[in-house]
Amino acid sequence: MLEPFLKASWLYYADNSYMSSRLLWFTGFRIESPVMAHNSIEKYLKGYLVSNGETIAKGTPAWGHNLCELSKACANYDEDFNSEPINRRLSFLERYFYHVRYPSELPNIEGISLWFSFDSNIQPLDEIVAFVRPRILLDKTDWGETEIYQVRRSDLDTMKWKKRALEDSNAYIDLIDCEETHKTEIEFSEFNFDTGQC
Repeated sequence: MLEPFLKASWLYYADNSYMSSRLLWFTGFRIESPVMAHNSIEKYLKGYLVSNGETIAKGTPAWGHNLCELSKACANYDEDFNSEPINRRLSFLERYFYHVRYPSELPNIEGISLWFSFDSNIQPLDEIVAFVRPRILLDKTDWGETEIYQVRRSDLDTMKWKKRALEDSNAYIDLIDCEETHKTEIEFSEFNFDTGQC
């Protein structure tokens, strides 16, 4: 009984982080939003790994905060995790985790401006979530219990802010809000904000 609970737990926390990331972004907290976005993606990647039987413990492939390394571990189960669009977006969001959380350690590069695209981090987040979330191995009953599924179908006043944060300007919401495990076909947007690959 613990295994389904662990899979659902990772997804529950990831869903809440994802909604929080979008809420921060839309309310103007655009420095904190990508840090939370990194946290969300980390949880979705770990949720995928746990759903494939990985243990999250020191020394395992599922351990740590590096999105690119976690994605490589996921590629052991699904080669699509090695795709260029995913790697570029993970690298882009990886910058924020390090540089925004530790601004005193920014590299001193004379004559070069380190530019973060704070107005452009929500799109790659949505694309990665639409790619990873539906691949998490859950049964149909568990999908119906997920936070995103529940929020989108709720009429409670207390859920309205979550629903709006989740749905506003989200071209991928119908892919993200799935009812069964499957591989999604993502039409990735034009993306020119990254500086490197995983």
